[in-house]
Amino acid sequence: MLAYDHSSSPAAPAHPSSDSHNTVTHFTSLRCPGVADFKGELSHLQGELMCLFLELLRTLVQNPSGYAPQLTMINQVFSNMQHLINALRPHQARANLEYALQLQIQAHKDALARIAQQVAAADTTLAQFAAALVNAQGDAAESAVSVQAAGDTPALMDCT
Repeated sequence: MLAYDHSSSPAAPAHPSSDSHNTVTHFTSLRCPGVADFKGELSHLQGELMCLFLELLRTLVQNPSGYAPQLTMINQVFSNMQHLINALRPHQARANLEYALQLQIQAHKDALARIAQQVAAADTTLAQFAAALVNAQGDAAESAVSVQAAGDTPALMDCT
């Protein structure tokens, strides 16, 4: 990727007659290899693009037929921006996937909490019915007492 040298001033780009070979540098060598600051690089390229556009306008005013070198540099900056944006796509896809999975996990946790509440309500209701059967008179009450005394009541699962 290429970058424009803003050694003169961002508001006033280098004059077209200046040595253009020194204005283009390789900025990947200036940064740590493997570490990409996409936002910073895109911001840098956007500023560079604005300076190159102003330089193109100045060239068109002074020498309308000498626009080709500036246009080539503008095309290179656009190419670099497109490369950075394309390099960012896997990171964006991974972030979107993580977010979607977090939403699914939260939905499952909420569903489990609702099920646990319903199980607790069902346990309470069953306990009330068992107490009502014990207090009731008749054959049903005797069988409820014998089942309760024998410990044959089915164990309820703890879903918490």
